[in-house]
Amino acid sequence: MMIPNTKFFKDFESDIICITSDMSYEYEIKLSTTDYINDFKNKSRKHNLYVSEYKDSPNYFYFITPKGLIGKEMIPDKYGLVEFTVEYKKFGSKSIPYLSFCSVKNAKRLHNNTLTIHQYKKLLSSVCWKLFK
Repeated sequence: MMIPNTKFFKDFESDIICITSDMSYEYEIKLSTTDYINDFKNKSRKHNLYVSEYKDSPNYFYFITPKGLIGKEMIPDKYGLVEFTVEYKKFGSKSIPYLSFCSVKNAKRLHNNTLTIHQYKKLLSSVCWKLFK
């Protein structure tokens, strides 16, 4: 299950939350180097909690950026990096753009806790509120 733009972990907004079995993944999309750097300035509390094995954080955390925007050496040790490029596929006389993704650095597991029933309910509530807005 993938949920875009939601507040789930400690009420920090996430660009994408992905749930597979009992594991959770957070993906933060950054389109500029400045935005990436500011993420650590503006959300330092969030990142400090995540790397300290805080139980209400995702099991894995990834940044998604355009290819070549930041080097994998700029990514914190426990975080992962996924890059994308815009490619085009020809359909008749039209070229249709699509995104191609490549995992550059795998994230390390931040903690071994599985999602609780409370977290599942919070996630479902978040999805329902989005549908009814």
